Amino acid sequence: MKLCFLLFITSLMFFAVVKAQRADDYNLVTEDRPLEILYKPLVRGSLSCSKGVSIVTLEAVFQSSGKITDIKILEPSGCKSFDKNALKSTKKIKFKPEIKNGEAVTVVKKIQYSYRVEY
Repeated sequence: MKLCFLLFITSLMFFAVVKAQRADDYNLVTEDRPLEILYKPLVRGSLSCSKGVSIVTLEAVFQSSGKITDIKILEPSGCKSFDKNALKSTKKIKFKPEIKNGEAVTVVKKIQYSYRVEY
């Protein structure tokens, strides 16, 4: 009888530990995580742009909701058509928002696009 009782108690303890481990697996992520870019579209240049390599630097607000807003050019490339296309492409970026203390937060980030024109 004592042996059956000990086996019963041992099995209860085992199942309690397994259940607790499974509960931890389903908890929400509470760790901090930086913004993650999932997709950054390419920007098409133009043959009207000057020969060489140029870079446009943009700044955008990555909202906690997954939207990108308030895009502005910080440093133009020198080719207006390329800069315009970079603005359009930035709106199409897909991302996972930054996580702080388990909550998605809005952040401001810089984005760069470059092009090379050779004749």
